[in-house]
Amino acid sequence: MKKYFAAIGLLLFGFFAQAQILQVVKGYVYDKDSKVSLPGVSVCLYQNGVAVQCTSTNESGFFKLLDVPIGRYTLRATFLGYKPYENNNLQVNSGKEVSLTIYLEETVFNLGPVEIKAEKTNDASNKMALISARSFNTEETERYAGSRNDPARMASNYAGVRGADDSRNDIIIRGNSPLGLLWQLENIPIPNPNHFAIFGSTGGPVSVLNNKTLANSDFYTGASPAQYGNALAGVFDLKLRNGNFEKHEQTFQLGLLGAEAMLEGPISKKRGASYLATYRYSTLELMKAAGINFGVTAIPKFQDGTFKVHLPVKKGSLSFFGVAGKSDIYFKDSERDTTTWSFGDAGKDVYFGSAMAVVGGNYLRFLSKKSYLRLVTSTDYSMSYSIHNMMRDTSDYTQTVTPYPFLRNKSEQYNTNIRLVFNKKINAKHTFQAGVLHTFIHGIFTDSIYNRANKSMRERFNVDATTQLSQAYITWKWKRNRKNELVTGVHSQYFKLTGEAVIEPRIAWRYSSNNLNSFSLAYGLHHQNYPMYVYFGKVYNEKGEYGTFNKQLKFTRSNHFVAGYKRILNEATSVKIEAYYQWLDKIPVLKDSSSSYSLINQGTGFN
Repeated sequence: MKKYFAAIGLLLFGFFAQAQILQVVKGYVYDKDSKVSLPGVSVCLYQNGVAVQCTSTNESGFFKLLDVPIGRYTLRATFLGYKPYENNNLQVNSGKEVSLTIYLEETVFNLGPVEIKAEKTNDASNKMALISARSFNTEETERYAGSRNDPARMASNYAGVRGADDSRNDIIIRGNSPLGLLWQLENIPIPNPNHFAIFGSTGGPVSVLNNKTLANSDFYTGASPAQYGNALAGVFDLKLRNGNFEKHEQTFQLGLLGAEAMLEGPISKKRGASYLATYRYSTLELMKAAGINFGVTAIPKFQDGTFKVHLPVKKGSLSFFGVAGKSDIYFKDSERDTTTWSFGDAGKDVYFGSAMAVVGGNYLRFLSKKSYLRLVTSTDYSMSYSIHNMMRDTSDYTQTVTPYPFLRNKSEQYNTNIRLVFNKKINAKHTFQAGVLHTFIHGIFTDSIYNRANKSMRERFNVDATTQLSQAYITWKWKRNRKNELVTGVHSQYFKLTGEAVIEPRIAWRYSSNNLNSFSLAYGLHHQNYPMYVYFGKVYNEKGEYGTFNKQLKFTRSNHFVAGYKRILNEATSVKIEAYYQWLDKIPVLKDSSSSYSLINQGTGFN
């Protein structure tokens, strides 16, 4: 009998071995500076140094590799007159097709021999970034230990970046407060994309963003290019990928954080239009609804979703996108079993929650083969609330009383953003870009606390205010030859609330002595304002008067100096060393000379 089972097992093994799972690798190839599609680009997949399959892009810059066995590959894209591109860690899975967007940079030729060397994929996709910048993809948010599919937690693995603690994903970039981080999605600033977010902070315990919807994105750690402003520490410049325009795909997943579903597919196969949508709901809340008792009342409840619709149009493209998330958690000490362990403030019922949402449109119009115009508009909303009900008598804390209001706080902000960018690639040596960003801001903030003296709620502030922030920049890149690159630019800001205008020069230079070694220098002046509630919060002035005296707060300023060296050891290994110096001033501090409090340390207090 054992022999029969062994024979059947061998037959089944042979059957499954022959039924090899095959997949599709496809994508588009564009010019890095002008964003126009590149036809005739050679795209090859390699495994163990041997070419497995090759193809070329069509007149739209599209390529498609069929019947690719699942596994890990190296993908190379080459085109005459352009630097070769290489992705040496391409993972092909059975679940869904691999869709890529590749940008090639035109080379500056001069007389002499030329050695072809593939460009490393961790360089920033932004052509104006020469130092303190790198790109990342979805696979990296899953690869690093502790990343939990979260871009912020992934970034804490980079040199010069660290996380606050394991409970939140606030990141500290080169010693700066987490408050100095700018989040940007589809070329437009967005509110804090995290659940359970404290208003005005940039992190939280769980990310609203779904890593499966992200395309290759960029992360900056200092001296950022001129197109980024109102940030002292760094920038997350995120991009959403397009949906599969050839076939409908559905993905369902149940994990520790949540149960999620993702749908994508074509709207019009002929035009290449597509949609992408995801939704996620908290796993713990689902388990609670199913009757599972966790022994505590504080069960985190959250849900989030993302969508993108991509529509190719004449001489360009039009896309609509959105991200939203809502979260709540209740610490009900009045309902806990006193014989069991609990957390939160004893003697209080605490209700806390937050929400964010952004929806926008992105229109790209090619004016010629060398220039384009991009218009991005969005509206966003962010909110955080906190309610504390006291259950103890303030005169005798051991006595339980009927819960009464102790703290009420709610912060809301609505932003409307309009960005316009003009880009001109003059030739292989010169690229010019200019842009403006205008933000309409509407903040609503209420806060009151229990006054023990008269046993009533004392209003600390009740604000409904509007203001505007205007930003503009101009930048130019000059590639003198294959060895020297120079990027200069100027960024400016005007904050209507304080009436302050600032000018910020930026410059970066890179010298590549050969294909293995490069040296970089950069300087950038950066300014940042503060969350709206800071300006309208009531404080005591030096005369002992109580009122809104923070409206005159100016931008905080930071000078960034960076020097870097990069050495490529082999196809899979490189070493990068960066030294930086920052000089910060115009930092708000308390009038009280005995206090060490400074807004430069604001964020969540974890830095």
